[in-house]
Amino acid sequence: MLDEANSVENRRPSVALILGIIILPFVFVWFLLGRTYTSKARIIGFGYLSFLGILLLLPSGSNHEGTNVQSLVGFILWCAIGFGIYKLICLVKSKIASLKLPPSQDVKPAKVHRDIDSSIPHEKPLSEKDESKARAIARWEKTLTTLWEGSTADVSFDYTDSQGERSHREISPTKLCVNDKKEQYLFGICHAEGEERSFKVARIEKVFSTGKRYSFEDWCFNLLELDVASPTPQPSRPPRKKRSTNSGAFEITFTGLPEAEKMQLSEMAEEAGMVVRKSVTKNLNAICYGGRASAAKLEKAQAQGAFVITPPEFEQLLETGEIE
Repeated sequence: MLDEANSVENRRPSVALILGIIILPFVFVWFLLGRTYTSKARIIGFGYLSFLGILLLLPSGSNHEGTNVQSLVGFILWCAIGFGIYKLICLVKSKIASLKLPPSQDVKPAKVHRDIDSSIPHEKPLSEKDESKARAIARWEKTLTTLWEGSTADVSFDYTDSQGERSHREISPTKLCVNDKKEQYLFGICHAEGEERSFKVARIEKVFSTGKRYSFEDWCFNLLELDVASPTPQPSRPPRKKRSTNSGAFEITFTGLPEAEKMQLSEMAEEAGMVVRKSVTKNLNAICYGGRASAAKLEKAQAQGAFVITPPEFEQLLETGEIE
């Protein structure tokens, strides 16, 4: 690298530059100021320019004083014009070079290294505190039972978090769950955070949706068609009379229950002489549901006159033969 640098700094003037200096030294001699030319070339070039200036100052004719002054002024003017042309050409060359410069040369190596490192995702190991928090969230999620899941109109409400701070939230609801302590949680995409968040229903008040104000229970009833005011949330249903199961085959279906519980209840129903259906049929007499039951399925069965019952009510049916 050092040898290459020295060879560039000691470059000799080209034939074209030499001819330009000889023919028009006022302009081309200034190019010898470039860093790539030797001191010897500069001395010769500017010596030649000075020699021409001396020749112009030599007396000629009777009125040599006036002629000398005019020659001196002309010599200086030509030198100034030549220097200006040289600087203008240098400026144009530098602009062209900057436009042609590759993008990688504009970036410092250290900066490139930092940018490359930052573009590669690094998974930082979780701290002991974060791992403990993640395990607690996983345990909490296992206690949840989904009461409703889907999409509905956006809602806004006032919310008080666990730290006692009150704020106004706007979300797109995605599901409603209840845990083993009968505490309900509303999940939704928070418009401020852009991510799914969970909100404890007990801390929600003043629910606004579709231009109306609701209590949370009324909002669930009107928009989700879910009755969360009852101990076991379920779609509202009219009062029903006692009905005996002794007249003909009794058809029943089970929905929204864990698979093991569903199989156990189905076996109990078949042992009692009932017909277990996999879906809502035309002659269905009852539908036994759990926390994950579809509201649409329950409504369809109810519209056909079927009884909507819970597992405890089903066990009472087996014991007494009647549904209250």
